[in-house]
Amino acid sequence: MSSIKELSERIARKSAIVEKWLAGKNAKVSFDQEAKDEYPDTDGESEIGMVRMVVIDDTSAFCDLFLGPREVLAPVWGAVSNIENCM
Repeated sequence: MSSIKELSERIARKSAIVEKWLAGKNAKVSFDQEAKDEYPDTDGESEIGMVRMVVIDDTSAFCDLFLGPREVLAPVWGAVSNIENCM
């Protein structure tokens, strides 16, 4: 598993690639009220699609590292406990 530092550096590098692609398409991703409601189409742009997925996966792992094992696994433990109670 990657460290917090490794993940943050990779997220920054990959995000820069996506930002450059977005700028080239004159696209902006935002939660502003007048912003588009869909992410720009990456069909035919397999590299950008893969880079975007790497960033999404890495940010999830990054979040998990900051939460720690107990908080990440607590929902699973609760689900297992509920299943055991049903048996």
